[in-house]
Amino acid sequence: MTAAEITQRQQLIRAIIGSHELEGVAVTNATKRLLEAFARGDVSADELVAQAQANLNEKGRQAR
Repeated sequence: MTAAEITQRQQLIRAIIGSHELEGVAVTNATKRLLEAFARGDVSADELVAQAQANLNEKGRQAR
């Protein structure tokens, strides 16, 4: 992954977090860490989506 790709991903992550916060949606530290790992190239987009879905499913089970 090039420096330009990392920079682009970091900008995307900042925009995603900022958008959520503007809408009043709390972004958990775990989600921020996952997004940062994606920005660094440590996880793929597919892994990011799978982990985010797993986190949502876990929260849903805990709420029951």
